[in-house]
Amino acid sequence: MTVPRELWTQLQRAETLLVHATAACVPERRAALMDGFDAPRDVLHLLHRVGSGFPRDEIRPEDYLARYPFSDLQLIRAEFARLASHGLLVRLGDTFQLTAKGGGAIEVWMERVAGLISAVPIDGITQEETRLLIACDEEIVESVRAAERSHGWPIFFHRLRGIRAETSPPALWQHWQLVWTVLAASEDEEESVRRERGMDPLEWFLRRQLWFVDRRPWRVRARSIEGLAARAAGYAPLWDAKGACAEGIERMRKEGVVAEDESGLRLSERGLEACDQDEQEIDANLLSAWPAWSPRRIEQLEGIVARINLECARLIETHARGEQR
Repeated sequence: MTVPRELWTQLQRAETLLVHATAACVPERRAALMDGFDAPRDVLHLLHRVGSGFPRDEIRPEDYLARYPFSDLQLIRAEFARLASHGLLVRLGDTFQLTAKGGGAIEVWMERVAGLISAVPIDGITQEETRLLIACDEEIVESVRAAERSHGWPIFFHRLRGIRAETSPPALWQHWQLVWTVLAASEDEEESVRRERGMDPLEWFLRRQLWFVDRRPWRVRARSIEGLAARAAGYAPLWDAKGACAEGIERMRKEGVVAEDESGLRLSERGLEACDQDEQEIDANLLSAWPAWSPRRIEQLEGIVARINLECARLIETHARGEQR
């Protein structure tokens, strides 16, 4: 049976909400997540992205640019050199490797996030259901690994060689790590579609961030030029991030793709329609590589994920109401 697209959407939502719910359940530990490391926070954020998304013994700036093509190779090399100055990477010719310090920092960070998610009290999910969810996540990863694509899944296979937290015995926090891995495969499909469309990489990124406003509200992080620039630079360095994003948004305004309301930027109807078509193609390509589950398995998984999302949303809303008092 073909996996419903909505199931993939809700699996992603569960990963995001599990992480967000940690702020409601363990705010002090969440606030201290990056404490105790001998490096600035922006350096640590880049370290986590590099170390979890690329082979620890062969980290190439060119591969990083291929994943984030709106960036610049010279800037990426400079950022990698900055990581090396903190003892987190070491340069070996044209490539970099994680040092023991860098790899250890990522592993500690992952353990902390796992602990935070484990502290989220998700009522009504049994251990057997947790095992089923994690087993399904792992089946997706293995099915994608075996699927052939003309692009060869470069982002996905780099992710498989990056640092990943141990996933045995099954626990709910592992959904966070496994969805990250599946999202790497989705990025491969995304980049393939972007290239087919011939769309500028930064405009593609900005359009997708604004698409979340109407289609994936739990993923919205920014609706202003400043916020979008910070979001883009959080993935990869840009020359004058704010100026580059402002220019990209202005071009899309003139094309009738971007609009604005009292809450900030969003896509116009025209922009939504175009992005919907691209996202549907991306998801269809990805889902075609998933396991052929039975209707019963899909129904079970839908029920588990729906209850996780409902409980996480309740916890987040309760926390938000408490902060407003």
